[in-house]
Amino acid sequence: MFSPKILMILKVLGIVFLVLVVGVVGAGVYFYEFHVFKTVTVCLGERRVLNITCEKLEDCLFILDEGIGEGVKNSPDFVREKFDKIKEGIVGCDNFCTIRNVSIVGLGEDSYGKESCYDGEDEYSVEIRGKELVDLGFYYRSKENV
Repeated sequence: MFSPKILMILKVLGIVFLVLVVGVVGAGVYFYEFHVFKTVTVCLGERRVLNITCEKLEDCLFILDEGIGEGVKNSPDFVREKFDKIKEGIVGCDNFCTIRNVSIVGLGEDSYGKESCYDGEDEYSVEIRGKELVDLGFYYRSKENV
């Protein structure tokens, strides 16, 4: 049917195609799962005492959860997960609830010129990988359709 020369060329082309497919899939997995596109640093500064009494930290955490409104509650899952990891550092309870000043470094103009956390501030790094960018894309696309 086909000459041996044509069969050899088809085999070589098939192997090249498979190598390209494996390379593209491998690059996609790498950029989706592992590559850090952006690192954002959350800085927690000095505490302010709120005029809200508390008996335990959970009282203040509840107030924080209620106070953030729909901003974090309706965000993509990874934003809520990252926030849950640092919120115990944001509030405290010492007969009155305390809350720390929060600033973000690494968002360009939204960082207000701040290049790093100040001395004495606690730092939390948040790495944004491909899957988080995809989640943000779907989140903002769904917001446009509402």
